[in-house]
Parts: sequence; structure tokens; C-alpha cells
Amino acid sequence: EAGKKSFHSWSFEPDSAAKRSRHPLPSNATRHRVHEDRLQQFLTSVHNKPSAIALQIIQKRKKEQEIGRITDMMMKEGDDQEPMRPVIHPISM
Repeated sequence: EAGKKSFHSWSFEPDSAAKRSRHPLPSNATRHRVHEDRLQQFLTSVHNKPSAIALQIIQKRKKEQEIGRITDMMMKEGDDQEPMRPVIHPISM
């Protein structure tokens, strides 16, 4: 009895069925069901609002095009400059 009191409240105690029923650990089936429910909610929301997903894709493509355009401009600006020469660091000598 004295040893049982030294355990934390979350420790396994075979005679505390009432305590376990108040705070049961979720079973794998419960976790799976919760995951499936969340996935179904997501798929339903995507199905109900396809325009929102399409808008996200369009915005992402625009951002990628903008990044590509900026990269091209930087590459063109570098064409008329002389090529970079390797810098020899004094410590490496």
C-alpha cells in the first residue's frame, strides 16, 4: 500500500478501474477513427470549395513565375560583367 502511494497518478494500478474509465487512453481504433474523421473533413471541404484550392495553386504558380523572372533578370545582369575569379584566402596558403 505504501509503495502504491509513491506512484504518480498516471501509473498503472490494477484496482483503479474507476480511475481508468475517467481518463482512458485512446486505443489504436480510436486514433484511427479520429484520423479518418479529420481526413474526411478535409476531403469534404476540398470537394465543397474547389475554387479555394484552385486559387491557392494559381497563387503558388504566380509566385514561382515571379521568382523565375527575378532569377532570369539577375542572370542577364551578370552576363555583361567579367567572370568571377576564385579568391585565395590568406589562411589557406
